[in-house]
Amino acid sequence: MALILWGLHQLDMPLIRFMRSVHQPWLEQGGDLLARCGSGAVLAAFSATLLVAGRLRLQPALFHAGLQGLAAHGAAALVTQLLKHTIGRPRPRVTQEGEFQFEPSLVSGFDSFPSGHASASFAVATVLARHFPRLGWVGYLVAALIACSRIWRGSHFPTDAVAGAAIGVLIGALLAYSYLDWLTVCSRMLTRLALALSSVLALFWTMAQSSSDHQRIVWLTGAGLVAILVGLGLRWRAAFAGRSLDVGPWSWLLLGAGLALSTGFWLVSAAAMLALVAWGASRTDRGILSVRDCGLAPCQPRFLVETGVTIGVGLVVLLLHIVQGLLPLL
Repeated sequence: MALILWGLHQLDMPLIRFMRSVHQPWLEQGGDLLARCGSGAVLAAFSATLLVAGRLRLQPALFHAGLQGLAAHGAAALVTQLLKHTIGRPRPRVTQEGEFQFEPSLVSGFDSFPSGHASASFAVATVLARHFPRLGWVGYLVAALIACSRIWRGSHFPTDAVAGAAIGVLIGALLAYSYLDWLTVCSRMLTRLALALSSVLALFWTMAQSSSDHQRIVWLTGAGLVAILVGLGLRWRAAFAGRSLDVGPWSWLLLGAGLALSTGFWLVSAAAMLALVAWGASRTDRGILSVRDCGLAPCQPRFLVETGVTIGVGLVVLLLHIVQGLLPLL
């Protein structure tokens, strides 16, 4: 997470300058709408509604989600405000440099790090994911959009939103899960967050950088393609075996490492590989690629899944090479 934050910090000012140059009414209106959705009043009203609905309809899951959502929102707001004024980082609109200034301040506009909208939204989303696992991705998606809206509206730097998301996840997990499981849950959630953020770093670092070291790019890209081919080979071998085949998380590790290496940048590769290693070490289930016994013939649904994975990986590799160095040109 520290390496990802450091990498994103290098992109703070370039991305803010780019956002300042883009003037699209629909984008600005969408950002304002999302910012309102992530405001304290709306989040508190949402959690309170769940609390009341759970009590009236005798639904314990709704009641506890609302109660813990209110507590997580309040705790995230308190921690975030303390950090904001202790660090005193200027907001993008009042700074012209990308330096991370550290000077305690109570002055308005010097409270950028971390993002309060991001921390509160992710805290509530984590609570919802605990009680409604199947809909957890919806809460996290909305929270991510709220965090992004704070960046494209110029209210926060990318690192502000990332730090806020991490704080929200930790506080939400602290209040939604048993304290006996908190360390395990937080480790798993931060690992998933690191995987997602390493993907964000890969995309924006590739867009903002244009390397002239062609030899390094060739070597890293070549190593990435080899890793991707081996990972896909493991998956297709399992699909065509026609029986349950335990290959563990290795195929995903190889595919992720291959995609990171294919960017041609050491920072992106290192951040992604560390996140992947943490994810692999946290896996307690073996055989994530195991399939049911389908006889001697390949399992048809599995064949379609592997086709989709192969096409998706190829499109991501193509996208990373298309967008390389694109941001400075815009």
